[in-house]
Order: sequence, then structure tokens, then C-alpha cells
Amino acid sequence: MPFNALVWNIEQLGTKFRQFADPLAMEDLRCQLIASVVASAQADVLVIQELRQDGVPILKQLVTQLNALPGGRAWHYDWLPGSQTVAVNSPTLFSQLGFTQAGNKEGYAAVWRDGALAPYANSTLSAGIDTPDPTASSAKAARGRYLDMVFSGKPLLFRDQTVDITFDPNGSYAPLGFPQPVCPERTIATTPSQSAAAANAVITQQLDVRRPCCVQLNVTSSRTVPLVVLHAPAGQSNSRSPTYATLIGFAAQQLQGTNGVSDTVYAGNFNVVGQLPQQTLKSYPAKLGYVANTYGKDVPAPSVVGFLKSGGGFLTGDTVFGDAQDYAYAAAPQAAPTLSVRNVLDLDISPMTGGIRGTLTDVGDTMNATIMPGLIRVAGEDVADVFDDWINGQPLPSGADERTAAAIIQRIFISRHLPVAISYA
Repeated sequence: MPFNALVWNIEQLGTKFRQFADPLAMEDLRCQLIASVVASAQADVLVIQELRQDGVPILKQLVTQLNALPGGRAWHYDWLPGSQTVAVNSPTLFSQLGFTQAGNKEGYAAVWRDGALAPYANSTLSAGIDTPDPTASSAKAARGRYLDMVFSGKPLLFRDQTVDITFDPNGSYAPLGFPQPVCPERTIATTPSQSAAAANAVITQQLDVRRPCCVQLNVTSSRTVPLVVLHAPAGQSNSRSPTYATLIGFAAQQLQGTNGVSDTVYAGNFNVVGQLPQQTLKSYPAKLGYVANTYGKDVPAPSVVGFLKSGGGFLTGDTVFGDAQDYAYAAAPQAAPTLSVRNVLDLDISPMTGGIRGTLTDVGDTMNATIMPGLIRVAGEDVADVFDDWINGQPLPSGADERTAAAIIQRIFISRHLPVAISYA
């Protein structure tokens, strides 16, 4: 049987729709749309970035929508805050993590079909399976944990003039720091001892910043593959934090394999844009034995969606696709997965018989009372006109096309990011 996983930055899960009259109704609608994409992709696992604390109750709504799909197996969820808040090398308790300001008040969630993920034995780090509040007296003490976090890895090296950060594959595991959203330029070292000093000087064991999470994919009954997921800090235009964080992630202990044999996946919204950082992400992982999803012959495949031109008017056709920020990299001794950015616009939104079109058509009174006024307030009358005409099968306004309408739906009702798909035959 094929095994499929999606890694998706679902923007501001829990806070995105505050400008709408009924934010909870909008989140419920978004859960229906996400469930439609998961079903269409035949995904067994969905790992979510940008979970906000207010989004935790929405995970149960999403599972409810997924359980309503045909297929037979029940769905579950687990979650954890995205930042370490206590100065210990390897936190072991949920209470040692937090939704911090420096971490953009974000965490991670995993949603999966029964049996698709392997639990972490004896862990108390995540909230636990199907647990909305792990601090409540009603929370079961003995519950499986399905999310881990990266705290240690191979020692970092700064000796390569062409790559920002490398790591020593023969070194012993040590605490692994990740950068603040704004971090300084690196210091190039020329000797191993200087390399260690430079690494510690530039990337210390920071608190309150986002770290990668990790799940264990039950690809087959005899094959479990670690999947590390990072939402890298965006930083400012002069900050190297996204590049640093992404490259540091490759050193994560969970990605080093067993007995020198790698069978791992590293994915997420790496927030790396610009020609030189993109080139680094094209060349560096290959040196480590990874294959990537995002690179075509010359340029990255876009994973961000927009619908408005910077100077006014609508984007159309391929121009709705923007930066490549969402990636998956895999290393496997055999039977490597197929990696791709899922084109939700063309595969899931545009088809006349698609679940997303049906869901948006069926919401009825909610559409009139909540969606349209909120859409006008958030995006403007012209955008609402395109959406309304698309829903009703009418010719689209001048300057817009089918891709414009699909991009509006993706961007406003789901996320500006497309999911990365990891598929094992």
C-alpha cells in the first residue's frame, strides 16, 4: 500500500480569521477544506506548522472532519509548543516548552490515520494523543506521545567558505542551538578548534526560539522513517537566520540514521529566498546524500501563492505562484520517497467536481453572513466579486482568471503556503 504524508504551513491556525464576524465558523470551514485536500492527496499523515495556542481546539475539529471521510481508520492528533523555554540540554516535559514571542507564538501538530505514526516510548514532551489540554486534571497520565523535538545533533563546523554551516558526521552528539529571528553574520574559522568556538559564538543554545519537531512515519510494518519538520525563523532582510536554522537542522540527531544508514526526511517552511541562499539549498543537501523536491532544472518550484500584483490588479496563470519556501529532502538506502509541492490550486480547488468547490457551495447562510462581509473587509470588493462569480459559475471579472480565483481561495481560506507531499510507493 502507498504511504503519503503532507507537511504544511497552515498559516496562523487559530488566529487567522480574527477580522471575520465569526472566526470559529471560518476555522471550521478551513478544517473542511484541509480535510478535502488530505483526502484528495490520500495522505496518511499531516504535520502542521504555525499552530497557535488558540488553534489547539481546532485540531479536534479537523480530526472530526477527517473521521467523516470514507476509509475506515480513525484519525488522531498530537501537538506541542514550538520553543524551548527552560535552560536544560534536552527537555523531557511538556511544561518546558512554550508559545513564545521570539518563536512567533507558534507550535506544531501532527494529524494521522490510526497506525500511520509510531509513538515515542515513555515520552512526556508533547500533549499526547487526542489531548486538548495536557495540564487538565482529566488528561490521562498514560497516553502515547507522537511528537518529539530536536535538541541535539552533530557538532557544527564553519570551515567551508562556500557553505554557511556544515557539521562533523563523526562528532559526538551535543546540544544543538537554533538562531533568533535576527542573527549575526558567521565567523569563518580555519581550524577545528576555531570552528567549535565560532559555532558557539554565533549559534548558542537559544531559548524561546522555534526548533524543529519530529514524527516517526510507519511507512510499512517493518520500516519506520523519522520526519523532521522545521518552520525556520523569517528574520529580517539582513538576517541569516532562515539559512542558519535550515542548515543546522540537517545536523539533527534524528536525521543521522542508525549505524550509518540514513532513511530520513527533513521538510518544512524554510523561509529561504534569494538566489544565493537558494543555491546553497540546492548544493549542500546533495553532499549529505539527500534528494530534494523543490528544484527543477534551473529554479526552485514555487510553494507560495498570491493573487494581487504589487502595483494593483490581479495575478493570473502561473504568476500566482511565488517563492519556493517549502521543501522536503529525503535520504534513503533504497525505495526513496517521491517528493513534490502539491499544486492545490489545480488539483483540489479548480476542478468542478472537487471537494473544495462543493464545500464552499454548500455553506449557504454562512457564506452570506460571515464569509462575504469578512472577505470584503480583509481583501476588498474586487476580490469578493471574483470569489462570488467563481462560486456561482459566472464569467470572472476582467483581469482575473481561474488561477486567480483558486489563489484567492487558497490564500484567504486556507494558507498562502502549498503543502509538501512525501509519497512512498
